[in-house]
Amino acid sequence: MKSMTQILPIQKLLLLLIAIIYSLPVLSQWTVLNSGVTNTLRAPYFTNSKTGYVVGEPISPGQAVILKTTDGGDTWVSKVSGTVNALRGVHFTDDNTGYAVGFTGTILKTTNAGETWTPLTSGTTQALRSVHFPSANVGYVAGGAGVILKTTNGGTTWTSQNSTITQDLINIRFISDDIGYAVSSTGTFTGGIVIKTVNGGATWTAVYTNNYGLLGLAVVNANTVYAGGGNNQGVGGSSYIVKTTNGGTTWTQVYTGLSNAALRGAWFTSANKGWFVGDYGEVPVTADGGLTWGKDSVQLQGLLGIFFPNEKVGYAVGAAGVILKYNLVSDCPKPTGLNVTNITSSSATLGWNEVAGASGYKIIYHPENDPAGIKKSSTSNSKVLTGLLPNTTYKWTLQTVCSSPPLVASAFVKGNDFTTLPQKISGEEAVDLSLQLFPNPASDEVTISFNVSYATPVSIQLLDLNGKLLREEEQGTFESGRHLVNFDCSRLSSGLYFIQIRTNESVSTNKLQVER
Repeated sequence: MKSMTQILPIQKLLLLLIAIIYSLPVLSQWTVLNSGVTNTLRAPYFTNSKTGYVVGEPISPGQAVILKTTDGGDTWVSKVSGTVNALRGVHFTDDNTGYAVGFTGTILKTTNAGETWTPLTSGTTQALRSVHFPSANVGYVAGGAGVILKTTNGGTTWTSQNSTITQDLINIRFISDDIGYAVSSTGTFTGGIVIKTVNGGATWTAVYTNNYGLLGLAVVNANTVYAGGGNNQGVGGSSYIVKTTNGGTTWTQVYTGLSNAALRGAWFTSANKGWFVGDYGEVPVTADGGLTWGKDSVQLQGLLGIFFPNEKVGYAVGAAGVILKYNLVSDCPKPTGLNVTNITSSSATLGWNEVAGASGYKIIYHPENDPAGIKKSSTSNSKVLTGLLPNTTYKWTLQTVCSSPPLVASAFVKGNDFTTLPQKISGEEAVDLSLQLFPNPASDEVTISFNVSYATPVSIQLLDLNGKLLREEEQGTFESGRHLVNFDCSRLSSGLYFIQIRTNESVSTNKLQVER
């Protein structure tokens, strides 16, 4: 047993750390709230933006903690849990009715908005870690050794289901009474599993496995699911996120984060925007459906749960009584006026109206028959795409980025599809060899005459006799036919130069003599 002189410095260090955290300046849209406790907190749940609950572990010899706020987290009031078993999950079906679950098969129920909690008979002694009610009477609980319990009468009775696995289930989420997912991890983070049911838990099927742990789960819809986890056992693992868009048939890793860390909670406010939370205060955030991730954290305490009552307000909880609150400072306006111009067989110019205050824009485009998105960014309100396939229809979306990091971005807006021109016939040049210059020799200005055989963007280049580029002028897109362009040569010294007409596919050159 440690002596009192050994314990006191640790307590002082913990209090000092908490004081430092509370005094941190606001570095992002997350701020630190005062929970009034130092218990490890596991699961936030809010019935609206102001009224919410957090459950957590006891500090011996006390009871497990249940906290309630009615003012958006400004103040928290402890409620009597009546159990010394650590609580790991909480879910409300309406403003008054809620359930909390925890170790040794604990299930608690409240019918008066958390003022009092009554224990229910679960029929198991396993550690229960997650609870979710897709409707008022139908609910599911998941926990140790793969246990899943189901109720169809608001918790009066619970029936055990066969999850098909024996390792701990950490999170369970349903989008209807019948369709749901759960994630699992071994205690050593050496095996992660996602299981799925489409018949209310009558059967469960493993749809994804790996060699790490899976702890966090966000079910966006029946087909789109994110699972997060990692390995914090000091064996070389890192936090990560996987995603499926086809109901679990295939999965793609979309994020790799901190070494020796794991992500433990997740929440998506839309199909595109979502957060995970985890060890060391790691908070990856995406605004484009997992294509890219930013960092969105203000402290170093481990975070274990997250909940958003709406898209502008959210809460995260974790070790040492930490509660964070997210407030969307301002909306990031969506881009407008999306258009496509200067389309050739291999390029196109995307354009849109400038958004005031934007730091940049993100573009995702892809061929119609290939959904793998290509990402581009722009700091102006246009972007030239090159290397496109000829005679191919492309789809594209655009997002305004207002700040990064932390990432504050609009939803993606779909632009009109466009189709590139067919590949030119073999031997056909966009610019023919009838390029002419007159007068030649010239002194102040030369007229360039050239012919294009189909609509194409044209640039004019001036080179010296060694082929060094001296000047380039973008001329825009020319329709098929013959064209005359005046070119200023008044500042050139006497001598010989080359004039080149360039398109994406061809180059035509003629010699220019300047005389003074």
